[in-house]
Amino acid sequence: SPAQDGGSAIVGFRLWRRAVYPGGPWEMCTDTEDEFKLMDDLPPGTLFTFGVAAINAFGVGDFSEESSPVYTSATQPSPPVMLQVLTIGVDRLEIAWEPGMYDGGTAVTKYCLEMQQAAGEFEQWGSQLSADQRSLNVTGLVGGAQYGFRVKAGNSVNFSGPSQA
Repeated sequence: SPAQDGGSAIVGFRLWRRAVYPGGPWEMCTDTEDEFKLMDDLPPGTLFTFGVAAINAFGVGDFSEESSPVYTSATQPSPPVMLQVLTIGVDRLEIAWEPGMYDGGTAVTKYCLEMQQAAGEFEQWGSQLSADQRSLNVTGLVGGAQYGFRVKAGNSVNFSGPSQA
């Protein structure tokens, strides 16, 4: 709470945030009656500073000094989307996908293709792929056999869950 209330009882607080890099603008987060507020909607992998102003019957007061920077931890990315088979041959196919909606706050650096034979378990097929490789030729398949495929995206934190098979 501020040292002075401006002649009227404080009824709440206005919170603002700013992404430090790349130097974003101040954005209003929320108005709250509480002196403590959990900020659980911050994008991960971002450095933020915060400001707060008291609210009373006369309006919103001056903002506090900018807080020290706070870093939100990165998380795993979301799974790739739009998994599709582009071409099919007797013993091969080409499969492609698009990046997921969210990189987890740090760049996606790799993909992993998983293959399932008939009703078996999914297992990694081949080696990990670079982030710019979004299609793959799968060879050595047996004609008439059933296969399932899915892809996971990886960043510096972990791999995503699998795409839709």
